[in-house]
Amino acid sequence: MNFFKNLLNKLKDFLGKLKVDKLIDILKSIYKRKVLLFLSVIVVVIVVSLSILLTQFLKNKSQIEINSQQEMTIVKNLYINIPKGAFPYEKSFNLNPLTPETAPTLFENAPFIDTVYDVIPKDGKKDFAYIPLTFRYYFPADYFYGIDYNNVALAYIPEDGSAYRIFPGSYIGKDEKGYFVEAQSFHSSKVGIVALNPKKQELGIKVLVEKLTPKPSILVVPGTDRNFKGYFKSDDTPDLNFWSVVFSDRTIMIYNYPLYEVRSKLYKDMVDDYFKRSELKSYIEFEAERLASELKRFKNFKFDIVAQDIGGLIVAYCLVLHPEISNVRNIAFVSVPFRGTNVANPVYFGSLLYGKSSDALSKIYNLDSNVISSLQTHIYTFIETINTYWSEILPDSKVLEKLVDLSKKNNVKMVSFMGTKPPFGVDVKGSTLEKFYPELVKGTGDGVVSVTSAKLKDMELVQIDGDAYTFYSSNDFVEKLKQLFEFGEIKIPEYKDDNYREYVSKTEKEKEVYLSKLRPYRFDGAKISDSIIVDFEKKLDFPGNQIAIFKSVIYTGGPDGLYGNGTKLLEGPIFNLKRSFGGVSFRTPNEIYFYSPAIKKKYNVVYVTDFLATQEGVYTANNAGEIVSFWDPSGNKIIDLKGQYGRIKVVDNYLIMFTNKQIYIPKLELLLNVPEFENKGIDISDVIIYRNEVLAVTRSYGFLFYDIGSTTGNYIGEGWIGNISISRVGNYLLTVGKNFITIIDIPERRVLRIIEKLDTEVLSTEVDDEYLYLVTKTGILKYKVKKD
Repeated sequence: MNFFKNLLNKLKDFLGKLKVDKLIDILKSIYKRKVLLFLSVIVVVIVVSLSILLTQFLKNKSQIEINSQQEMTIVKNLYINIPKGAFPYEKSFNLNPLTPETAPTLFENAPFIDTVYDVIPKDGKKDFAYIPLTFRYYFPADYFYGIDYNNVALAYIPEDGSAYRIFPGSYIGKDEKGYFVEAQSFHSSKVGIVALNPKKQELGIKVLVEKLTPKPSILVVPGTDRNFKGYFKSDDTPDLNFWSVVFSDRTIMIYNYPLYEVRSKLYKDMVDDYFKRSELKSYIEFEAERLASELKRFKNFKFDIVAQDIGGLIVAYCLVLHPEISNVRNIAFVSVPFRGTNVANPVYFGSLLYGKSSDALSKIYNLDSNVISSLQTHIYTFIETINTYWSEILPDSKVLEKLVDLSKKNNVKMVSFMGTKPPFGVDVKGSTLEKFYPELVKGTGDGVVSVTSAKLKDMELVQIDGDAYTFYSSNDFVEKLKQLFEFGEIKIPEYKDDNYREYVSKTEKEKEVYLSKLRPYRFDGAKISDSIIVDFEKKLDFPGNQIAIFKSVIYTGGPDGLYGNGTKLLEGPIFNLKRSFGGVSFRTPNEIYFYSPAIKKKYNVVYVTDFLATQEGVYTANNAGEIVSFWDPSGNKIIDLKGQYGRIKVVDNYLIMFTNKQIYIPKLELLLNVPEFENKGIDISDVIIYRNEVLAVTRSYGFLFYDIGSTTGNYIGEGWIGNISISRVGNYLLTVGKNFITIIDIPERRVLRIIEKLDTEVLSTEVDDEYLYLVTKTGILKYKVKKD
């Protein structure tokens, strides 16, 4: 007890020395600091926790789950549909929105106009769907330019992160929620909407190159290969077309339909309306009906058709549905899967090849890994390109069943062409894949078709060395195509008087004019330089590739329509624009027009070598082998001229009819013959009349002159005279070639030594009282002609 008592006394003395009040203050201070620290720690923990929870919440909110149990998943302006059976097992996806703030690089490298959605498989497996998914993206109405525009598209970013790609076959539509663009796809990816250059979609038959010839027009119906349309670039001819080079003497047309292009609302509306009335709901059937309408619209034309894969099926289906079509002469089918193709089978591709390592597959199929990679790329690209057509070209599809009757079209000659090997070095011969893909076996497949699918009963099949995307540009194919499309014409024998019967009366015969010596035009050589006679003034940006001037109006015409001084007057295309009496003459696909500011007359289209529309009717030139017959508007024959082609034109109120061998001027009852030279043939390419002279240029770059009064003339300057046209302005004759102007002084009766060189190619020409106009691919060049 004494121990504790002593301890308490000491503690009391110690506490007294410390001053209790001060001690209490110290303890209070420490307590407050600990509480503040504690509270601070709690606040920090709460803030961090809330941030984590909020981030996770937002992440979970953005990554909306979609699966095949849902008919349609809606995320703001994107709708996604995963049809039942699209995958062999239950498949779910997360949808992660990407914006310029969260993915700036993505938006810097592509013209996306709204949020991009990354469609991510929850199981991490990139599967290829057996039935395509549907993506529908609503876009602002400001981007909708009209029902015939296709300037908005649905696009995706490939797995390798390369440049965006537009979903082939996507289309523009509208419902109660607004305008949208929709696409079908067999795979998921980063999906968004892009804005393209606004332009109207071209549908139906379009004339690429027009030639005045009795030969049938070439109609190109393209397929999955974009190059089949034939466009290529060169420095000399920037808009050259492969088919116009192969058939340089034919009119070239193309049938436009949106296989892989974005489909306008107009097109979608037409498809929807047709599908309401169609049992098959087939795009091939729909396009076949449209092609039939176009062929009937061009009923006055004969066609030789060259068509590739899908395009060939459209042509075949068209003839089966419409046996009454009679203006198709020959058809060359290029890699057309009449009996279907397994390359379009998504189940095969998804199960056997898609998303799998090429190294692993090379061991399974005993094929080189590079071959496997090429195989995967080829099939993937093909299925994506055919998009909505995929089920229609599978073997045994209901659509293809109807084609068995095609061979009964006895009045049309048909030949099927295919290649000998698949593209990109692919060959699955000897592997397990051979039974799935006979189209990919070298020797019997070309990458799209096999020898058993590329033809119908009794149809000739020709194999050309190469694959489906290259053989059609080979010399072997071109020569065989020319043989198929050969147009038999009567060969004109070397001219002798007794080889031809007389086509004019004896009285008219006495009026014929023959060449004799008079005061000739002189030609003393020439050189390329800058002429002082013609002076370039300016370029007119008027649309069109043809020109005709009446009074003060410069009329131009081309694929887009008729223009007057640059203002559109009529929708196109416009063909054979030329001067007439009191106006201009031309035609559209459906009608022939006489056109002036005061009078406009329309006539039925006639298929002839040439025509001239007037207020009274249409003059025509019709070729029949070695003779060209010229007719007046009442159907009365004016004259038969010897020659291979005929032209009709108006010069200074004179009607001139000419062929390559003769000239006739009805007003003067004047018949002129082209002179004969030993070992040399002369063919007229253009003619004018001036005072008592008839002047012409020839295809061999020569100048031909006739004197009306004394029946004399001469032929000079061969090789130096322009052969496209001859015109007169003042005292000068202007002859224009492809890229030069040769000038002839009328009073001096000589060809000027200086030839004006042009830096561009001339398509057509026209003159007025002071100017020469040259139509080129970049505009109209206006030249001032010197006055004496």
